[in-house]
Amino acid sequence: MIDMHCRPPVPTILGQAIWGSAKMARSRRLRGYTGDVATSTTQLQTRLRDVGVTESVVLFEPVHGKSARDLHAQVRHEIPDGARGAFRPAAAVDLTRIDSDLTSIAEAAVPVVYVRPGPVPRLGAAHAVAEAFAALCEWAAETTTLLAIMIGGSAAPTLDVDACRNLDEWAMAFDRTRFVVVHGGFPRFDEALAVVMRRGNVWLVPDMYFPDFPGAYDLQLALDGFARERILYGSCYPYVDVAEHLNRTRDVVRSESAWRSYTVDNAAALLGSSTRS
Repeated sequence: MIDMHCRPPVPTILGQAIWGSAKMARSRRLRGYTGDVATSTTQLQTRLRDVGVTESVVLFEPVHGKSARDLHAQVRHEIPDGARGAFRPAAAVDLTRIDSDLTSIAEAAVPVVYVRPGPVPRLGAAHAVAEAFAALCEWAAETTTLLAIMIGGSAAPTLDVDACRNLDEWAMAFDRTRFVVVHGGFPRFDEALAVVMRRGNVWLVPDMYFPDFPGAYDLQLALDGFARERILYGSCYPYVDVAEHLNRTRDVVRSESAWRSYTVDNAAALLGSSTRS
């Protein structure tokens, strides 16, 4: 458990699910969740304080129907002053309309782009989605933008058995592009970790699928070994209670250096965020 008498490391919370509407939230019975950026941020910070965390860096997923420019403006006006400096909005790019989306994203200067639709196409495939993904990889390398790709998980577009292999090929071909795998590739953590081992430009965010789901032991070994700097904490808030999730995760990640890397340093390095414990 997190020691309430000692201020814990500042977690960088990735993959927050604020992308849904209030209607979707009600349909999924998310208690107290409104789908609103400011309200969700306040609720998240309250839960973090419950476990002794007084400072955090938060990266929210994009909101459906909002351009990166609109979300950036909303953040400036609605997020409380105390939280604004720690808030990192993300944006989404639809590979079927990449030109218009990238124009909006470039104007907002967001650090992370979520790629839609999934799954990861095959490198060199002769169709528009693969060509758009190649153009996106080139753009991300030039602008140092992170590309977040959903592989695995209950809400993933597909459980495509070739997803990790396809990502491995893209990561090799575009070695200056940085890829972040949302859901960490669950249930194929072993394959996702193999890509991380082979390619220096791929990171995993297992979020709610660690430590409570099958394959968690593979991630635990990787955190204690070769992938300590390549796996990032994520909570999937509000689908998972962030305070409870932090406590369960701390019970599993016992090494202090691994915990610090997992919850703070790796994401801070990727996002260019300054954090302190």
